[in-house]
Order: sequence, then structure tokens, then C-alpha cells
Amino acid sequence: MFNISLYGNKISEFLPPIYTVGAATLCLLGAYTVKWLICNPYKNASCLDTENGLITNGQGEYVLFRNDNNHIEKSVFEKAYRIFVQYSPEQIASRSKDAEKEYACRYETIRKKVNKIDPALEVAFIPRTLYELTYIENCIQEDLNNKSTCPIMTPSIHNIYFANDKEGLDAFIKKTKEERMCWHALPFKNVMPENKNCGGDPDIVYRDDVIDIAYRLNKDIVNRLSPKPGGLTYSELAAHVDTSIQFLTSFYKKTECGEIKRGVCKNQKKTCNDTTIYINGDDVGPTAHFGSENLFNTHDRMGVWNDRQMQVIKSANKLDCSKVAQTSVLLHRGAKISLDNAYGCKTNKVHSLSFGTGLFVGCFWDQGATPFRYMTEFNTAYSITVPLNELKSAPFYVPPSHAIPQLLGKGESFHARTLAWKGVEPKEINMGNLCAMGGNVNEHLQSEIPEHELKRKFKLYKANAILLK
Repeated sequence: MFNISLYGNKISEFLPPIYTVGAATLCLLGAYTVKWLICNPYKNASCLDTENGLITNGQGEYVLFRNDNNHIEKSVFEKAYRIFVQYSPEQIASRSKDAEKEYACRYETIRKKVNKIDPALEVAFIPRTLYELTYIENCIQEDLNNKSTCPIMTPSIHNIYFANDKEGLDAFIKKTKEERMCWHALPFKNVMPENKNCGGDPDIVYRDDVIDIAYRLNKDIVNRLSPKPGGLTYSELAAHVDTSIQFLTSFYKKTECGEIKRGVCKNQKKTCNDTTIYINGDDVGPTAHFGSENLFNTHDRMGVWNDRQMQVIKSANKLDCSKVAQTSVLLHRGAKISLDNAYGCKTNKVHSLSFGTGLFVGCFWDQGATPFRYMTEFNTAYSITVPLNELKSAPFYVPPSHAIPQLLGKGESFHARTLAWKGVEPKEINMGNLCAMGGNVNEHLQSEIPEHELKRKFKLYKANAILLK
């Protein structure tokens, strides 16, 4: 039997030092906790709330299906697709006095309008991240099936060979699409239909090839997810995101280890084999940039090869489905958030920061503007939430287009940016690492917000940012 009385005096001699060390440890931990909270004040996407039941709204797109599982004609889909675009967050914010209220009810509104086309039609919400991933996967799979990247994604084809021959280019693209069942398309250099200064076209989001892609993608997503009236749960949507991540991870590993070889092939039909996919030096698009490095292109890395990148994608999907996404626009960026400002710290000149309403916008034709590419490079990712009722007065330009034109975007109008303050001319606006581009290309970044007010607002939005890791 242990007798504590025999050792009581000895133990008591050690208690004060133990208390002192314990108190010091707690103080040290407390100091580090306070420092962590000060230096890392941002929310984490993993802590966000999602609906317990079916997800009917958020940042994303809608797909069309029939409750009797019958085929949907393309002409019927196009009518519904125009309704989907009409009720995108940017379109709602541009016309509604209470955008958040209208946006929160958009599932019911869209469903009622679609039912007027045909009572058997139903709609289901698809988070933006999953929608983009599914399109990207189809494009890569097309290239794998054909053992070469799509010729449409070789810039020299239309910049050199068909530079002054639109009829020849159109015929070449038509033939390519028929032979390959092609998912690719030419870039959108302007996705600002309401900006007359940029030569806007009000029907740009309804370009024939976009309708075709949206129609095929709608069919593919419905076949994969088998949505029911009311949509899908978050866990069901997250499971499909996991599947897409596995596809990209597997593709990257196969190209890295040489299981899928890459290189230039002049006569593809004669020399390509089952384990070779030939990529020309100037090829762009998901296949060229979600696998191993393309040595001929400076914007080369966008693969998925580690747990952190996988977590960013999962977090973005959760944010798409969160309650905050039901009343706000989400703007994603890959950069060190502590260093980000809407002006140069040394020069105090306008410094327009680039964002994306999706992780992968620009990944076909403008990888240098794709958020996920920088999330991979800088090992950091965050999202800013802009309530719809504040969108008109917020210090951000948000493109009025939707997912497909932004994925195919090229230039400066397809991705979101911080605005310039009042009185700044377009030629004075610096954008990231680019010098001021001059001309009228930056007119969409002008605003009437005074300098001190724009800086104040940006700091507030930044303070409420959400980390995607």
C-alpha cells in the first residue's frame, strides 16, 4: 500500500516549481494563441454551415432534367438555359432593389418558369466548383481518347494558319468537333455584354458553341448525378467532387511518371499509341496544364498533386453550397492575403487585384489569370464574399457572364477585379504584375468611389475573407 504521508513533504518541495512552469507554459501558449488570432483573423471554409437537406441555391449553375427521365431536346434546353442566365447573381444584382431576397428565392423562381415550358421539367443546383470540374474532366478525357490535344487549343492554328481566313477556320473547327465529339471552343475575349465601351454583345453568353457545350454538359451531369426533384444533398455533391479530384490526381501522376507520354508529334495517326498523348509546344487548355509541366509555356502548373490542393477544391465546393453563398457573390484568389491591397504600398497608385468567381476561370485560354494556378504556386487561397445588395457599391468589378464563357475567357474582362477610385484614368490602372495597359481596355475598372472610401471598403471585405484550406 502506497503511503502518501511518507512522501508528502518531498512532493510539496516540487510543487512551486511545477506551478511556475505550468503558469509560464499557459502564458506562453496564450501569447501564441493571441498572436495567431491577430495574424490569422480569417474564417476557414471548413467551419461554414451548409443546409442539412437538399441544396437548392448557392454559387453555381442549374441543370435541367425531366421527372419522367425522357430525352430533352436542345431547343427546349436553350429556353431553360436563358432563364438560368437571367437569374445569375450578377444579373439579379444589376436589376433588383433587394437582390439578396430575389437571389435567395431563385430556385423556386427558375423552377416555376421552367415548368411553364413543360410541367415535366425539373431543375437541380450544381455548385460552381463541381460544374467546372465536370467540364474540365470531359475535355481531358476527349484528348485521352484521341491521343492528342484538341487542335482548337493550338493557338497557331487560328493565329497563323487561319489568321485571315475565317471561313477556313470555321470549316476546320466544324470538322474537328465532328471527328472528336469535341468539348473545346474558341476563347471569349469579351464577356461584358452591357459595356458598350468594350464592344459588348448582349447575346455573347448565348453563342452557339456555348449553348452546345452547356447542353452536352447538362446531359452528362444529369447522367452522373441522377438528381431528383429538389436537387441533391451536400454529401452527395461532395462525393462527386471527390471523384473529380481523383481523376485529376490520377491524370497528373500518370503524366509525371511517364505512363502518359507527352511531346510533339507531326504525324499523330501513324506514331501515337495507347500511352502517348502528344501536346504541341504552344497548346493551351486543361490537358496541357493539369498534367506535368509544359516547358514551352510560362503558365504551366495547374495539376492536383497534394492534399492541400485537394482541400482547396473541397473547401471551394463547400463554400459554393454554404448559407453565405445564398446571398453573396464569392470571389476567389490565390495570393498572400496579408500582403494584398487595392493600391501599391510604396506608390499609393491603384493596384487592381484579380479574382475569379470560380477556381478555374480562364484555364482554357488564359492560365495566367486562373485562381487555382496561383493557389498552387503560392500555397495559399482565400475567398471574399460580397453580399448581393452591396455589389453595386462594392470596390469590385464582377463580370456579368456565367461559368462557361468565363472558363473559356481570355483577356481582362472575364475575371473579377478590384476597382480604381474616382478620378483615375484607365491608362493609370495597374493590374497585378502587368503595367498599365493603356487605351480603353480598363474602362470597366473605373468607379465613382472616393479613394479613402474604396480603401476602407476593401479592408472590410478582406477582414471577412474565408480561407480555402
